[in-house]
Amino acid sequence: MKKRTILSVILALTVSLAALALAACGGSSATAPTPETSTSGKSDFIGITFSDSSVTYDGEEHGLTVSGTLPAGTNVAYTYNDSAVAPINAGEYSVKATLTNSNYNSKTLTATLTINKAEFTGIELHSKEMYKGAPRSLTVEGNLPTGTNVKYTYNDREVNSVTDEGTYTVKATLTNHNYNSKTLTATLTIKTVPQIASEIIGELIKRPDPWSFLPEVFGEESMAFESSPAMDFAADFVSISQIQTKFIGKQMHVLYEGLGYASKAINAAEIVFNAGTTIAEVYQTYLDSNPDNRAEFSGSAAGLSLKITLVGNTYTLLAGNSTVSVELEYNGDEGERVGRIQITDGIALKYVATQDTLSLGIKATIGGVGNLKQIVFARNGNAVAGHFYEFTGTEGTNLKTSATIAVDEQHTTIVSDKRESDDLKINGSEEVYDNATGKFLAGEVAENVSNDDYDTLWFNLGDVTGITSIKVIHEKNGLFNPDTIYINDYAGHAIETKHVVALKRTGSRYFDIEMKEVWYVVKSTDGGKVSYDTVKTTIPMLFVQKEYYGTFGGDFYDKNKDKNVTAPPSINAARYTAATARFTALVALYEKLKAEVGFADIVAFIGEKNPFFSAS
Repeated sequence: MKKRTILSVILALTVSLAALALAACGGSSATAPTPETSTSGKSDFIGITFSDSSVTYDGEEHGLTVSGTLPAGTNVAYTYNDSAVAPINAGEYSVKATLTNSNYNSKTLTATLTINKAEFTGIELHSKEMYKGAPRSLTVEGNLPTGTNVKYTYNDREVNSVTDEGTYTVKATLTNHNYNSKTLTATLTIKTVPQIASEIIGELIKRPDPWSFLPEVFGEESMAFESSPAMDFAADFVSISQIQTKFIGKQMHVLYEGLGYASKAINAAEIVFNAGTTIAEVYQTYLDSNPDNRAEFSGSAAGLSLKITLVGNTYTLLAGNSTVSVELEYNGDEGERVGRIQITDGIALKYVATQDTLSLGIKATIGGVGNLKQIVFARNGNAVAGHFYEFTGTEGTNLKTSATIAVDEQHTTIVSDKRESDDLKINGSEEVYDNATGKFLAGEVAENVSNDDYDTLWFNLGDVTGITSIKVIHEKNGLFNPDTIYINDYAGHAIETKHVVALKRTGSRYFDIEMKEVWYVVKSTDGGKVSYDTVKTTIPMLFVQKEYYGTFGGDFYDKNKDKNVTAPPSINAARYTAATARFTALVALYEKLKAEVGFADIVAFIGEKNPFFSAS
């Protein structure tokens, strides 16, 4: 027996030394390891590993698997904390992998599987305001995972609801074996019935101010003169410095007129807006007796038939009489106000407004002719973008005017297609104004005359050096200009221009001074009541074709150096930049937007009067 044991040891050593020799000679490492043979005659498993792993809970089963090449016929049995079922829930599991094979000694490997807790997602707790009455509470919103417990506290008291008026800090603590605990916080405000009534009506009767989307300087009060600054340029020479440039040009007048009309239509419903306190008192009296039935109320106040409806956080007020009907809606969740005002059957206005947006439509009959207007504004910080649409006539036959408005920190720019005369096709007429003073700075016009395209720049004469005074005689002066212009107190000869001699452009001019239509805002007071009117007049302005802007000074001097012009004039460079910086982009935007709204779109936006007013 001893001899056989020694032989076995020698044999084992011989095998080991042979293996080492083979490796030293560069034997291939890709050869599967040779299993060792035990005294039982069976081999041992080698090259099989079992590693720890961690995952996050997701509601699915998770397990571990051995790595390595298993001999044919090998069976692997796994247990998780001594259970054969793969785990789902969060926790730490001791995993055993037992390898069995008739030709191998059984082997058990051990590793750890960790299923980490997940995070709660999509669960929210929203702050709310409620009126005093029944017990009030907040509830988390979202899909709670199975097995989740929610504990609520109100001002750190663990109760399910509260009844007294006041403000409560509400905490909802979510716990679940498979999720990390999470606490959500919100505010519950319980108000008295009078507070609710007053706030509901107060929110409803807030009316939008269409002017608020323009810089404050463009309001009527800021733009107004105590008396008209219109001047007679034909009587005698007028100093250029006396010409007021805080005026409204033809394109701005399109918007200005629309905003003024919208304000008047909104103010025509003052009987409703001014009756807010009375309506709130009537509604409060109703709520005092019916605290749990505030969803709908019908009654009367201040000579108006009333209907108040509350659905969630959306309030609706219908109020009217034989003269005016007003429909107001406030959505507290979105901060959106909707209003529709109808004055008899002649004027209807509708608006949809938020803090930073306004869409307003007006339908009216003016002088027997139908007129539709829509104004759209959107504010982004200090910038405002807007568009204006107007149709005069019927859906089948109408004259359409559109305008695009852009406001930045320095300038308010408007591009429209309001025509100077019927023979001009305006592709885009731009006016640029100063946000600090309200004054007109410069403009650019793309137009087509007799199938020929022109691009002209317009400037105040006060921004041109070398021109100090002007006199205008209403007599045609050469081609295209209906007036004869004298400058610098020189009455001996009118100014001359330079004509373009080219195909299709024989009659065009490099530059000229023409009379432009403008409007001044004038304040008037009658019996203590202040009103503002726009007074139409004309003032002289300089235009220069854009392609000849660079040679303007020399061109003007060559033609007019004998008329008290002592040097080539120059144009304020900042005015050129103001006119040209955004022109191309705004004209492109204008062309796109003007086709997006039609006559029928505005009619549909305004809609019809609520049937409540027909029945009341």
